[in-house]
Amino acid sequence: MYNFVQTLTNTISLDRLIISHDFNYDYQRDIVSGTGNFKTFAMWVHYLQENFHNCLQTHDMDRLPTFQRNTSIHSSIDYIYTSLPLQHLLTESSLSYLGSTWSDHTLISSSFNFGPSKMGPELFRENPGDASNPKFQQQLASAIDRLLDTINPDLSPQDQWELVKTVAIKIVKTFGVKYVCWRQQSLKHLQHKRNRLLRSKPPVATLEHFLPKIEKMLKTLQVELVKVAALKAGMVWREQGERSAKFLKNVHQLRENQQYIGTLQPTEETQNPPSTSERTEHPPSSTASSDPATVCQYARQFYKQLYTADPVDNAQLQDYLASIHFDRQISSDAQESLTEPISIEDLIEQASRNGNNISSPGSDDLGYPFPLHLFRHPRLQELSVQVYNQAMQGVFPSTWQDLRVRLLPKKGDLSTLKNWRPISLINCDAKVFTRILTKRLGPPLDHGMALSLILEQARGFRLPGVGLLLDQETAYDRVHPGYLRSVMVKFNFPAQFITFIQDPQLHGISLSPSPTGVFSLNSSSVPPITCLAYDDDVCLLLSNPTELRHASIHMRNYAAVSNAKFNDNKTEVFSLQSPWDHTWDTPLHDMRITTFHHQGSKQPFRYLGFYIPYNSRQRKIVEDQLILKVQQQCILYSQR
Repeated sequence: MYNFVQTLTNTISLDRLIISHDFNYDYQRDIVSGTGNFKTFAMWVHYLQENFHNCLQTHDMDRLPTFQRNTSIHSSIDYIYTSLPLQHLLTESSLSYLGSTWSDHTLISSSFNFGPSKMGPELFRENPGDASNPKFQQQLASAIDRLLDTINPDLSPQDQWELVKTVAIKIVKTFGVKYVCWRQQSLKHLQHKRNRLLRSKPPVATLEHFLPKIEKMLKTLQVELVKVAALKAGMVWREQGERSAKFLKNVHQLRENQQYIGTLQPTEETQNPPSTSERTEHPPSSTASSDPATVCQYARQFYKQLYTADPVDNAQLQDYLASIHFDRQISSDAQESLTEPISIEDLIEQASRNGNNISSPGSDDLGYPFPLHLFRHPRLQELSVQVYNQAMQGVFPSTWQDLRVRLLPKKGDLSTLKNWRPISLINCDAKVFTRILTKRLGPPLDHGMALSLILEQARGFRLPGVGLLLDQETAYDRVHPGYLRSVMVKFNFPAQFITFIQDPQLHGISLSPSPTGVFSLNSSSVPPITCLAYDDDVCLLLSNPTELRHASIHMRNYAAVSNAKFNDNKTEVFSLQSPWDHTWDTPLHDMRITTFHHQGSKQPFRYLGFYIPYNSRQRKIVEDQLILKVQQQCILYSQR
């Protein structure tokens, strides 16, 4: 270790260095006691004494055991050292017992005050595990009963529902805060009690009597903490019923760092403002900036431009849709099922779908388990059904219009907002409504399987042609409402369903899957082109190079009436036959398409997240990649 630290002298500042490790020697027993048996290099010990401070000397923590095999074998072999210039920033150190099934070492930690965090305050998110606590359930039921006894019956069902949610939110937050405080105080008290017992160095019989009882209570509370850490980290894996607290914490911190936008580049509109009158008092520069005010201004400009729909000519839209042959339409039976009344069983079924309790609540902070309790309350069931059935008529509770937008990083330069995916988080009671509608829409066609079957048929019958994989830019955000309404009419959706889907109050609530499928583009002057459309991913099947020009015309017409934009640099082509037909080279090159997939390609191509191999060699590559990922995860977990 000494030689390793010495090699860092020229690369990092040792004035801001913290060393934490299992040193495998007890400083008090092996060095201070003067036995002469250092069990380490004397130069290393002297180096630490002269240049570093032992953080565990606070409250004599360094005299407590950090390693324990049983009640008779224990020693202090884990340490945290900080460089002397950082010593004044040390605020607290602690030593906490961990369950024996997790580790035979205790958890040592030190806190430093390095200044304000770069991250703002996090959004409040209630622990869904509280919903299964009998005390919470009793408090919630009693509070709702008191409200229903005094509620004004003249209020609309939506206003009554909002009052019920307000009471539920108050109970949820009050119970959660009190329970967290109780757990923290209990853990602190039990840790102090354990440390005091160990400092007193009682007889082994006394330790064997009291220590297991204290450690059992500590383990119970620590399991609850690790469950919360798993929720924050978004991890659901299990290994022999264990949970790695360190792993979950690291994943949570990694996710936080990934979602932090430190530097942002302006959009083209920000760089070239349309007029002087529209400029702000302090216009941003045309280069990337890390200033918080400028970053916020860049973000406002980007999303203002993104969510502003380009004007669409209705006559042009109708002419375009008239050129498309819709093979699949909503049947009369399906129309009735889309608009049939919602029952309490529907609400309970959709609210109870999240068996692992992992969900992202909206602005009310209530995950699925909490609306589920409201639906199951006998005195609330009639009101719940009334609220959701009136939502089918376009009358919504006010909080259904509130949403949180979270940005998730994609591939590429993260200083460009195009490489951040905006995710809108709505309240879970509103999600229950969209889940019911989604279930009634029915599952989409499995286009991944359909494309695989098409390739097999094309190879079997030696059919010529290629497939064109198109990618739309932020398709959900750019879709024009007039285009969406007209397409739903073409699919024969009931008018009532289209009306409340288009209601401005439902803005921000997304329905997935979308009504897409296999259809052909027909025109009097353009040959038909078969399409596999799935949300923002479109696959065009072309039989000869001449159709490539027709496809380009269709893409321009589609973009003109739907407000869509294609990512030309992400367009890919795959061969329907096993060998590549070189007659496609020139027309594809003219369209600046350079990514081709065929039998001789090194890798299979992907569609909707699925690999589509041409032969056993490409299939073997996919299998090897999958096995490698599994092996890497196994290695990661084995090093805990």
